Amino acid sequence: MTIDIQAQENPPETRYKDKLNEGFYVYVPRKQKIQDSFIMMFQNKLQELAAENVLTVEGWRVLVMVLGKVDFENFIRVKQVQIAEELGMKPPNVNKAFKRLIELGILEKINQDNFNGYRLSYEIGWKGKASNLKTHIKSKERAEATQTAARAKR
Repeated sequence: MTIDIQAQENPPETRYKDKLNEGFYVYVPRKQKIQDSFIMMFQNKLQELAAENVLTVEGWRVLVMVLGKVDFENFIRVKQVQIAEELGMKPPNVNKAFKRLIELGILEKINQDNFNGYRLSYEIGWKGKASNLKTHIKSKERAEATQTAARAKR
């Protein structure tokens, strides 16, 4: 938000005319509400992904469509068949792209509670509150530490 401070010889008329002195008035525009949904992206990871040249054109198309479908907390609640239809691709090609995105750590397969689907890696982007991102990162770190400890016991 920008604040526009301007010197005015004749300040605008107000109902507080008696309290208005010569000098400056401050115009603060109303906060604009975002009409469309958005996702926070991490530029470094996207640049690394582009530089590594590890995705096909179809892989990029699927990734961009998935980014457009990400729900809060990075859940992806859309079926591959729907993505194939929307992109005009064959379902097996979308499936290959999903497998490659999982291989690269961009997506993860989720089978928990009543949800079977995918989740975008928080290292690529995040949709939701920043405080929830911090909580998610901490829980991931705890899970990784637990897995590492379990492997060390073997």
